[in-house]
Amino acid sequence: MLSEAGYEPEKPTVSEWLDDVSRDDPVELYESSTATIRRFRDADNPRDLG
Repeated sequence: MLSEAGYEPEKPTVSEWLDDVSRDDPVELYESSTATIRRFRDADNPRDLG
């Protein structure tokens, strides 16, 4: 709907995005990315992982 009104938000350049992201605090995960991907891949219903 916003695009129909001619409004599109400005996207940052890669340099601006990297600068912004570098200021964020690191995220601590409770499992490795490999374990997360395997859990999603092996789940009977990936939308219900609980």
